[in-house]
Amino acid sequence: MNGHLAEAGADPQAVAFETRASVLDNARRFAIPLLLGLALVTGCTTIPPLPPADLSAPGWETRRGQAIWRFGKAAPEVVGDLVVSARADGELFAQFSKAPLTVAVARGDATRWELDLALFQRRLAGRGAPDHRFALFQLARQVTGVAPPAPWIHSQSTNGQWRLANPRTGEFIEGYWEP
Repeated sequence: MNGHLAEAGADPQAVAFETRASVLDNARRFAIPLLLGLALVTGCTTIPPLPPADLSAPGWETRRGQAIWRFGKAAPEVVGDLVVSARADGELFAQFSKAPLTVAVARGDATRWELDLALFQRRLAGRGAPDHRFALFQLARQVTGVAPPAPWIHSQSTNGQWRLANPRTGEFIEGYWEP
């Protein structure tokens, strides 16, 4: 090929450089769409929402009550209604609401979890067991007798009041369960 171009009067080094440059341009042209396609197919997948919990189905142990929730050290305290449910298989549900708004809903099972913070217009989700950082999951676990992991501290008073607190973050929920 170089002999043919040399006969036509072209500089062989310039032709080789132009050939390499065109190969690199073609590679760039195809590499970006290929990498974007791979990222869309293999990465950045969103976790679909869990189906609604049917708390009237057999196996759910449910508690209802009133609670005060502070999301962190600098956050205000919010008073509201609390529904916490759990099943022996590890499925969890917790809802904190202040009429007429649902403030937060936590759902989880052994394979995935989600926390919908409607008050903040955020939805967090993950794979695996429910995240230990969030108080609503800890309350739901306690329905089946599972103690909260450190740094969460659960206390119960003689008058029926309970408190779940995380001293590191300043988050706490305290309240009463309906009889």
